Amino acid sequence: MRRPETNHWKYDGSLGSYKTKLGQGRSVETVRKSADETVNNSTTFQNDDALLLAVRANTTWVVKLALLVNSSAVADFKVQITGPAGSTIEGFFAGLDATGNSPGSFGASLTLPGAGANELKPIEFLVIIGSTAGDIQVQWAQNTAQVSDTKVLADSCLVAVQLQ
Repeated sequence: MRRPETNHWKYDGSLGSYKTKLGQGRSVETVRKSADETVNNSTTFQNDDALLLAVRANTTWVVKLALLVNSSAVADFKVQITGPAGSTIEGFFAGLDATGNSPGSFGASLTLPGAGANELKPIEFLVIIGSTAGDIQVQWAQNTAQVSDTKVLADSCLVAVQLQ
């Protein structure tokens, strides 16, 4: 009888991330945002300072984001995830988007309503990495430029599971 494999956790010291091996080449990566980040009066996607993950070529990842967001109802909030050249990205969101629709499945980019209060935005992505290694990167901005703060708050996190 084969003994079940145990998880092996290791803190890698960068960006507050932890790694664990699940055996057979699979791993779980977690990244926690340690400080608030603010965008004001800008609709240009910008790289999140903390929510990124270096990945090898020819791997597939399920990426779960738990974003704590504060954005006005005028500015709203848009988010996307990018990967290295040649990546394929599909997202899933169970809530309502900024137009009041339930998008379910979508590509790499999503616009969400703001409420002027702290809100949790759980989003999932499937990221298929092609032959180029690089970063899975979370990017975000206001959907409508407004002179008000749109924030992704500390304790937002990214959890990525490498599939076999």
